[in-house]
Amino acid sequence: MLRPKHDDPARWAGPLRCILGPLTEEYLRRALLISRGDPTIFIRRPISATMLAVAVLAMAAVLAPAVSKTRQAAFESEPGDH
Repeated sequence: MLRPKHDDPARWAGPLRCILGPLTEEYLRRALLISRGDPTIFIRRPISATMLAVAVLAMAAVLAPAVSKTRQAAFESEPGDH
């Protein structure tokens, strides 16, 4: 509502990905080094488990419509097929 219609939020994805990608990778490696390679470090603490769950749910919410469209297109029959 407050954003002008010509402002596309997708244009910010590229620069943010370039900035956050290397930082995310660095902190992921650092966390795994501290935990001696144990990936359960990300679900042991309630705050990190909650943040991980929110991220997974957000990804599922974004991908669900695309999967639904693909499934619907796959099950549509052509006219004349019974």
